[in-house]
Amino acid sequence: MLDPKEKIVKSTSTSSTIPRLDRIFSTHGLPKKIITDNGPPFTSYEIQKFMNDNKVHHRMITPLWPEGNAEAENFMKPWKKCIQADHVDHKNWRKEIINSY
Repeated sequence: MLDPKEKIVKSTSTSSTIPRLDRIFSTHGLPKKIITDNGPPFTSYEIQKFMNDNKVHHRMITPLWPEGNAEAENFMKPWKKCIQADHVDHKNWRKEIINSY
């Protein structure tokens, strides 16, 4: 199991993203394909090399078209509501997330 402190990502830089992906891959196995948005950590040479080295097909969604990543977008809607509800209830949403594992 991951250290609870590692579950919340504070940076989306490539240098922060690659170790997280590496940890996920080592825990759950290598995926055949990953679909990401076009954020800076996913368009870098380093991430392309990381995916190629691990033989993971990396596909990016069409820019400015959220429907291209509907599964992730549909997940984020209720997730945001949970965070907002924790905020209204004066709860620490980070602790609530960690405690839900």
